[in-house]
Amino acid sequence: MIPDRNDYIVIMFYDGMVEKGFVESWSDEKSAIYTEENILLVIQNTKKDVKCYKLIYNTPREIKPKSIALKAKSLTELHLEKIKLEKEEARKKLTTFTPGHVEFAYDPNRTTIPRKFQNPIPQRSNKKT
Repeated sequence: MIPDRNDYIVIMFYDGMVEKGFVESWSDEKSAIYTEENILLVIQNTKKDVKCYKLIYNTPREIKPKSIALKAKSLTELHLEKIKLEKEEARKKLTTFTPGHVEFAYDPNRTTIPRKFQNPIPQRSNKKT
């Protein structure tokens, strides 16, 4: 059975690579499929390169491949939205203050001074020996 245009197939090549996609054209000499990433994959010699293929379903493809301009536009919009969200987060962080965990060196309930806060320089004695 030869796959028709818009059939969804899984192709296994002799080198071990596996591709899934929708058939654009199929013949023993040259075939073309659109992969799931909307990339046109052209097989130069189908009879020599393809080990086998599996026809998943042969219903018309509902998702048409996106044009490069449309894809670039959507990527640009997503990038601008990301920048806008980052600016809002930064503005929120700069305008609001939430105290975090603060550690004090002095504890009023403690009766002795911790060793690390004691005077590290020994005092000179005024006695002459």
